[in-house]
Amino acid sequence: MRNIPRIKPIPVVSWLAAISTIALTIFFFPNAFGQSYSNFTSREAGLNTPLLNVTYTTSISISSCSTLDTPGATYNLTASITNSATSYCINISTNNITLDCGGNTIDGNDVATYGIWTTNTSAKNFGNVTIQNCKLTDWKNAAIYLAAMDNSTLRWLNVSSSATNGIRVINSNNTIIEHIRTEYSSGSRGIDMAVSNNFLLNNITSYGNGADGIRIAGTSGAAGNSQGRVINSTILYNGGRGLRLDTLFNVYINNLNSSHNALAGVDFISADGSVLINSTINHNLREGIAGSFGADKINISNNRIENNSWAGISHQPTFGFRNAFIYNNFFNNSVNVNVSNVGAAGTATAYNFTKVNGTRVYGAGALLGGNYWANWTGGGQGFSQTCADANFDGFCDTAYTLNINGTITTADYLPYSDNYDKGLPSFVEIPATLANSSNISSITTYFNITAFDLTTNISTCFLSLQVPGAAWATNFTMTNDNRGMNVTCNYTSASFNPSFQGAFFWKFWANDSSSNHNETSLLGGVFDSKAPTPMNYTTLTPDNASSISSTSIVVNVTSSDGSGTGVANLTFTLTNITGTDMTELNRTFIYGFYNYSLNFTSLASGTYLFNVTATDYAGNKNTTERRTVTIAAGTSISISSCTTLDSSDATYNLTSSITDSATSYCINISANNVTLDCGGNTIDGNDIADWGIWTNRSAAGEFTNITIQNCKITDWDTEGIYLGNAHNNTLRWLNVSSNPDQGISATNSNNSRYEHLDVSVNSLRGIRINTASNNVFSNITTNGNGADGFYLAGASGRLATYNIMTNITAIGNLQRGIRIDTANSNTLNNATIYYNSIGLSLIVADFNVVVNSTIYGTYGGGGGSGGIQMAFGDDSNNISNNAIVNTTLHGIILESSANTKNIISNNFFNNTRNFNITFFGTGTSFNTTQQNGTRIYSAGTQIGGNFWANWTGNNDFSKDCADADWDGFCDANYTLNGTGSVKVADYLPYSDEYDKGVPSFVEIPATIGNASNVSSTTAFFNITAFDATTDISTCFLSIQNPSGISLSNVTMTKNLVSTNVTCNYTNSFNPLQQGAFLWKFLANDSSNNWNQTSLFSGVFDSIAPFVDYYSSTPANASTSTGSILMNATSNDGSGTGIANLTFTLTNITGTDMTELNRTFIYGFHNYSLNFTSLASGTYLFNVTATDFAGNKNTTERRTTSISTAPPAQTSGETI
Repeated sequence: MRNIPRIKPIPVVSWLAAISTIALTIFFFPNAFGQSYSNFTSREAGLNTPLLNVTYTTSISISSCSTLDTPGATYNLTASITNSATSYCINISTNNITLDCGGNTIDGNDVATYGIWTTNTSAKNFGNVTIQNCKLTDWKNAAIYLAAMDNSTLRWLNVSSSATNGIRVINSNNTIIEHIRTEYSSGSRGIDMAVSNNFLLNNITSYGNGADGIRIAGTSGAAGNSQGRVINSTILYNGGRGLRLDTLFNVYINNLNSSHNALAGVDFISADGSVLINSTINHNLREGIAGSFGADKINISNNRIENNSWAGISHQPTFGFRNAFIYNNFFNNSVNVNVSNVGAAGTATAYNFTKVNGTRVYGAGALLGGNYWANWTGGGQGFSQTCADANFDGFCDTAYTLNINGTITTADYLPYSDNYDKGLPSFVEIPATLANSSNISSITTYFNITAFDLTTNISTCFLSLQVPGAAWATNFTMTNDNRGMNVTCNYTSASFNPSFQGAFFWKFWANDSSSNHNETSLLGGVFDSKAPTPMNYTTLTPDNASSISSTSIVVNVTSSDGSGTGVANLTFTLTNITGTDMTELNRTFIYGFYNYSLNFTSLASGTYLFNVTATDYAGNKNTTERRTVTIAAGTSISISSCTTLDSSDATYNLTSSITDSATSYCINISANNVTLDCGGNTIDGNDIADWGIWTNRSAAGEFTNITIQNCKITDWDTEGIYLGNAHNNTLRWLNVSSNPDQGISATNSNNSRYEHLDVSVNSLRGIRINTASNNVFSNITTNGNGADGFYLAGASGRLATYNIMTNITAIGNLQRGIRIDTANSNTLNNATIYYNSIGLSLIVADFNVVVNSTIYGTYGGGGGSGGIQMAFGDDSNNISNNAIVNTTLHGIILESSANTKNIISNNFFNNTRNFNITFFGTGTSFNTTQQNGTRIYSAGTQIGGNFWANWTGNNDFSKDCADADWDGFCDANYTLNGTGSVKVADYLPYSDEYDKGVPSFVEIPATIGNASNVSSTTAFFNITAFDATTDISTCFLSIQNPSGISLSNVTMTKNLVSTNVTCNYTNSFNPLQQGAFLWKFLANDSSNNWNQTSLFSGVFDSIAPFVDYYSSTPANASTSTGSILMNATSNDGSGTGIANLTFTLTNITGTDMTELNRTFIYGFHNYSLNFTSLASGTYLFNVTATDFAGNKNTTERRTTSISTAPPAQTSGETI
């Protein structure tokens, strides 16, 4: 007889009153080999009963400071707590607690000590605390204090304005802190963690704190905080160190940006065995990286360490770094290394590694070794930029010696150089006139190219082509138009088969009379001669011949183009009964499956016809059925005079113009969710009445959701339109002009859209936006106003932030075209600013971006007239990719010594006087580091400084300067002499001389793609290698199999002896060794020039994933009521990961109800799907897991019966 556990029944009423949610979870624990035990009973554990784990979850709402003392409960903060005087406001006094603030704020009064407090003061094993979705402000000691609470999680938090620390964590192991912003903790640190092992800090932003951004510390004399990770985090503008690691070991730091801090960006203080990689350490006021008191066995590699004031890296007493490897970093500082102690005898730090293949953090070269040493203040005079490299191997011929304090010497014995020769002969450039990613619908296609050579004639052009459904056809000879050095070649292909739609590929080849050979990269397009598949209306669309009461018609459709070019656009057509056409074209698409809706609003009663046409990128079209729908009268209100709009959720239609009105607040919008549609009519004042359209809310602000459209607003004394403390609004298709003061004014009005506006010829400003954030301005014209055209302004303590301004036109305004004042982190893109007194002003404006704009032809006198004015302290702005042309006095004006850390690069200056600098702050630069990019003007593949022209032809620096090596940069700096002793320079000014004749190369594209998933034990590796002058000698493959066994430089099979060869190799995978593998290709030519690809990666996975039911899934042959909840757990071990789970439910009649879950979690996957509202009957169900290599596994198929009759109420024993 089985031993059956007895569970005491819980009375139903008291049970429901006690808890909100009960979750029953049955766990099957996998063994060490990843297998799951089914039928796991207590007999195998030495007991006689099954293992059953029952978890009770209590949900409790709170709205004020509270003690959280119910184990296992979730506490939900339902309202913000403001200006609290209660210390320990949220006191978590037990374990297994979740606090979810739901986005609400816990705010102190700057005197109360702790916002959230949790500490283990007993001998019990407290922990497992989760704190999430909270904002915390104004706490004296710490916003959050976590002590002796293991296995806890802090996430999705915004912590600000603490008087001491933002977050303080002590003696709490296995802590996860992620998605956190902690800022302005004035007295100390953003995050302070002590003696807590196995931590994870992920996606942390620590900004503007009084001391360190993040400090992680152990205890004196013993290492704490071991095995931790700090990843994907940003630490900026803190008063101490960015990241401080103190008395700990084995901390892994990856993808960190620690910049603009008052002390070191990263400080290792006895932090042994730690790793810092792939990080940016810039503009710190002391050193970028510091090591002191014997930081042992540190790995610092693949980082960019630039523009730090005192040093890039420093070894501080006692012993600095010991046994450290510091290699493959980019150092670009005025002092790159300050060595006061490199270590005790025999423990010196190495600044280079043995030469190995790899990708350099900066500069050309196929091998890694030491570091790149630049000096941003020296105009290209850093060691790596000037050293000799006689053999062009990318390494300096001499070591880079670091001598400090006389007797202390260390060196980088493999410093990188700027000289690297890829051993590539002459080049044939072959731009394709049939562009890459072309879409074609005709079965006949014309391929044309232009090929040219710098020295000899082009002999032959070739085309290789693979069309859908066919193999590669190689080396078709193309027709040449002449026998010169510059020829046009063409070829006509009629080989496209309409039965085979989809992608096709091609590339062009050419050789010259000296047998130099070259080819383009692989190009691709899509052949698509079929219209998109028939579109379907979704359930949101009215049925044919239906009647609706709304004044709008929502038309929602789905469309796809199969293997074709993809849906380019949808045209929605609506026609009313009188035949008036209302057509809108949606130009935004999602490639492949397409689902889009368009809402025709403010429609009068009547009968309408509508349909939708889909057009793919090859021009093929398909159209839905045409439907009829009748609109009955809805909530639409007609007005014809000055009115208060006080009905929510209404559309007010202005049916006639209002002229010469003497009524201030003519249209007063007092309700929310209102649309005012003027229908093109005018709201005109008498030049004395104050406001044409007015809405104003309390200082706290409201989400008003007001739309104002299709209006002409004229002759209002104060503003044509005023918005006060009103958020989430839309202003569009408006003409606001001839107002005696301002056209449009908005104060403290956020999250709004302003689009398609003409705000011109107003006596003061066109548009003024005050202390507003997160607004979008697009397609706005503001011309001929009496002061500024567009004025974005903040105030002290209340900045205008995160606004986006796109396609702004400001012409002929008497003061500034655009003024950005006391405003941070805004973006101005694609502005057209002509003939204003000053084109653009940045005044007390930080972290703004000005790009892709044209500033032309300013007018007026005095020193202030210019294209761009920067005044009264602008910090960290990015002004790039702009054209500043033909200004009356100066292209750019810098008027304050507080203008610091601005980047002014890749601009086209073409003025009689390009600059006027009266004051110049530290850190502002007229060039970036030399790097690949698209120039705004002049030829060249790299960007750096600016192009300096003079439209009069005099002092035309970029056109007149010497460029001996034809690299597109002037050989000399462009010095900008300011007032008195003020001097600055563009260290990388552009020249108009650039030689496109790049040298020879060996190109090795891999035909097995990077990130491939392989399920076959046999994998074929193929490459094409070619050389412009000599034969390819050998191709090699280096591969590391999942077993960890590496095969280095295995010789591949070559198809012929030629300058262009195909090489292949067959690799066999061991089915017992699943997981990631790595490979790269190498080749050399007969002159022994070498090249290699970057490192590729893939996953070998031939084993199906594990999948099983868990938790509340009905047992086989069970009975359910109304719904079936399927819970599945799945993992793929070391394989490619779970791609999707397919949940299949079939009722007794055979009808299939299948849903595919497209979202997955790599590795362990836990997902549920609830089939609801099921009729009575018997159902079959199962779950299939598919990994990314295509392997599948399916659970057993279970049967369950649905009974919708209410169950009989019973009591007694539960088995």
